[in-house]
Amino acid sequence: MTRSTPSAGSQLRRFLTARLISLLVIAHGALILLITVHETTSQHRPILSGSTIAQYDAPLLIGISLLYIGILLARRKYTAWVVTVTIYVFYLGLGVASFQLADDRGILSELVILRTLVFPLLILGLLAVYRREFVVRSDPQGLRVGVRTATLVLTAALLYGITGFTLLDKTDFHEEIGFAAAAHNTIDQFGLTTNHLVQPHTRRAQVFLDSLSVVSVGAAINSSLAFFQPLRSRRHASVSERQRMHELLARYGAPSEDYFKLWPLDKQYFFSSDQTCALAYHVWRGNAICLGDPVGAESSFGRLLSEFNDICYLNDWQPAFVHTLSKHEDIYGAQGYQLHAIGREAVVDLEHFTSQVVRNKYFRNIRNRFNKQQWTAELLQPPHSPALIARLRVVSDDWLQRGDRSERGFAMGYFDDDYLQQCSMMVVRDAAGTIQGFLNQLPAEFDSHEATYDLLRFCEQRTGNVADYLLLSFAEQLTAAGYSKLNLGLCPLAGLDDSDGLIANLMRFAYANGDKLFSFSGLYRFKNKYEPEWRPRYAAYRGGIRGFSRAVTALTRIMRVC
Repeated sequence: MTRSTPSAGSQLRRFLTARLISLLVIAHGALILLITVHETTSQHRPILSGSTIAQYDAPLLIGISLLYIGILLARRKYTAWVVTVTIYVFYLGLGVASFQLADDRGILSELVILRTLVFPLLILGLLAVYRREFVVRSDPQGLRVGVRTATLVLTAALLYGITGFTLLDKTDFHEEIGFAAAAHNTIDQFGLTTNHLVQPHTRRAQVFLDSLSVVSVGAAINSSLAFFQPLRSRRHASVSERQRMHELLARYGAPSEDYFKLWPLDKQYFFSSDQTCALAYHVWRGNAICLGDPVGAESSFGRLLSEFNDICYLNDWQPAFVHTLSKHEDIYGAQGYQLHAIGREAVVDLEHFTSQVVRNKYFRNIRNRFNKQQWTAELLQPPHSPALIARLRVVSDDWLQRGDRSERGFAMGYFDDDYLQQCSMMVVRDAAGTIQGFLNQLPAEFDSHEATYDLLRFCEQRTGNVADYLLLSFAEQLTAAGYSKLNLGLCPLAGLDDSDGLIANLMRFAYANGDKLFSFSGLYRFKNKYEPEWRPRYAAYRGGIRGFSRAVTALTRIMRVC
């Protein structure tokens, strides 16, 4: 049974509760560090015989650990809760053991009681009362990898320590150190289980001890980072899940670009509990980026978002949707999402284009120039021959080598033999019959009225305007095939409204000044020649400016193709 997502008020209370406990743990860790450092550096520090190191170095380690664990508690980590309870139980035991010793020396004070008894009991009580608030899971596979790595590092450190102690025993430590004593000193570098630690008498011995500490601390840090990392997306969707998504797209219909929910194979799918709708997403560093709007029965979209939010809440993921439509704004808003325009999509009315736009001077010149040079265009249907795919790869490689271009995934396709075998290919040939450019039409099984192309690539030519010749020929072929719309794709940052706010102002600034990195305005001018209808597209996100910036960063990384 799926637990419902906490309401906004409940989530706020849980956030504040976890944050309060986190701040108390951090404050306690800082207090332990300050007092311990003061005591160890004070000239009037009491000497407690062989237990001095256990009394001062162990609290230092505990204080540092509490600072790190406190940060993770704010993220509601279950493993952080377990480790914090363990640390405090150990610290209480250490404190009780030291009470008798300190009382015998007459140094038991209110500050000692506060640090070693009152604070731990208070925080343990809060952790027990609010244990259900710490539900975020850590990544089990990452933990296993981290444990294996830490085991190897610790084993190497053990061998390094045993070898060093046995080789440097009489010359640098001035005492006989056998195998057992060397292993003991390596494992227990802080003297928690012994009253005798070997003392360095030469610089070489001190350097050895310092290097051993660095190796050991490095292994501990490696283990702790793996232990608490967010649950990550480590698998692609199964064949059955992809088939279920395909069935929903076919049953309920979808825009032609929703084919990218099926390809590239870099997505997972989340289905509503009633199996009537789903969404496609990818997780990167705790950000769950969903492509487009949900697919399926719109009456279940609210339930789907609520259940997906619940999964994100449990996994410490920050959810966001990119390339969405405004018609679902109320559903997103009810689940705590904000919508912000990210650009406009150009959709050409083919009847208007082929009857009016192609008659203007620009497109007449394009047609006449390529006709005079005896270029031809043809729409090829799959399956395609290996020779054709090989030639298209040559064209693609030539196109990629010019400028700062690279393959992209997630929300678009990249050159892949299996992918192109699913697509109709519009190719243009020069007078010699050699293919000089191509575009691929996305499979049109979900929308028989609107066509979308993905890759549009061509060799460098003195003729120029090969892209326009391709699209002009493609539009004519689509019209003859009965299509009414041609989707030219998104123009990022184009046509943003005049709304106020930091995000809107930054995006308008990037559009106006970002042509050196990406030709935003050039892409808009290219597509605007076709007199399209401009449809706004949005990003739905949570968490204000920080949530928006995290979503943009994650999307940029997810779209890279290695």
